[in-house]
Amino acid sequence: MNAAADISAMTITNGHGAYGGINNYRGTLTLNNSTVSDNNAVDSGGGIRNDSSATLHLNHSTITDNAAGSSEGIYNNMATINFQSSIVAGNNNNNDCDTNGGMYLLNISGRPDRFFKDTHAKQEVLMKPVRS
Repeated sequence: MNAAADISAMTITNGHGAYGGINNYRGTLTLNNSTVSDNNAVDSGGGIRNDSSATLHLNHSTITDNAAGSSEGIYNNMATINFQSSIVAGNNNNNDCDTNGGMYLLNISGRPDRFFKDTHAKQEVLMKPVRS
């Protein structure tokens, strides 16, 4: 069963584990006017990991100061992600290797310019489309 959650005016902070602050696996998550910060993941998605047909909506939210082995801010794999007036900035790498700090969007489809509306990413956004 896939779960759905709406989170408003909340800060998700100090999460530590394999996937950091939020692990959205096959669910639908909406963050409104919220902050995901100061989380640490051993693997990927220090702030948010959105994976396996999950859906993530970020509305007027900030993803900042998260750390991970890779994909420090947001890791998105074979899932849907939508941004509305949100900020991704100041996320860091735990391993001193050349991975992106902002967002890693893997196996995405559609036009990337439609994912971001009034959104500011101060860090690298790495997109890898679905292979045909």
